[in-house]
Amino acid sequence: MVISTVISMPRRGQCGSIHPHGRGLIDEQRHTKSSATVGEVLDRRLEVNEVEESTRDRNGIAIRCYLKPTFGSVKAHRLEPEAVELY
Repeated sequence: MVISTVISMPRRGQCGSIHPHGRGLIDEQRHTKSSATVGEVLDRRLEVNEVEESTRDRNGIAIRCYLKPTFGSVKAHRLEPEAVELY
């Protein structure tokens, strides 16, 4: 049996705040030469990703309302995969 979860996507301007689990899962010990934040990486990905307009809109909502409020200001090289998985 396959169980699927449907996430109701908020409309523009209805985004929440920082997810409670996100901030404690950032590795402060890792270092790299890049100074890009997760938000900058996500914005760039939206710009260059070649997808249908409806997909781009839906991805933009997910990024704006879920990922950027929690991880957007974090340096990309410091974000651990576990933080995203647990989010």
